[in-house]
Amino acid sequence: MNTTQPQKSVLITGSSGSIGQALCQKYLASGYFVYGLDLKAGAIQDRHFKFLKGDLAKPEKLKAVLLPIKKLDVLIHNAADTAHTFKPLSRTTLKDWQRGLTINLTSPFWLTQLLVKHLRKSRGSIILMSSTRHLMSEPDTAVYSASKGGIFGLTHSLAVTLGPEVRVNCISPGWIAPV
Repeated sequence: MNTTQPQKSVLITGSSGSIGQALCQKYLASGYFVYGLDLKAGAIQDRHFKFLKGDLAKPEKLKAVLLPIKKLDVLIHNAADTAHTFKPLSRTTLKDWQRGLTINLTSPFWLTQLLVKHLRKSRGSIILMSSTRHLMSEPDTAVYSASKGGIFGLTHSLAVTLGPEVRVNCISPGWIAPV
């Protein structure tokens, strides 16, 4: 546990998943105050960590969830819906499509819009998680692949819109085994 008072802060969506928890631990070890946004709390217990319960499928309700954030240096859009987005085309409903796009693409846009004032003030960074699926799809990943392709486009648009005040980058990992 880091005992110094954090000077910087980060918000990580999907903070309870494998990648999210690893990111939280890394930023805590680097001296950040970490806000973790997810549906349910993960295992992280640290005085410099605050869990924010929020449903990215309902982006219109996120403004109230973000009220504790008064300063922000880094925003990491890590959350993703895979439960509704990895289905055969014949079994993918319009509801699956809309939920996948809302969680994977709309919520990063909306969260960025809600928090950009803090990031401009701190000359901060935004990191969006795409996937190699946006470049090379596999069967039964239409919703996921389309939403992650949208993240790639959103990243480019945000980078040219917010730069040079705010740095915006995209990471596109391949398959990652759960821990």
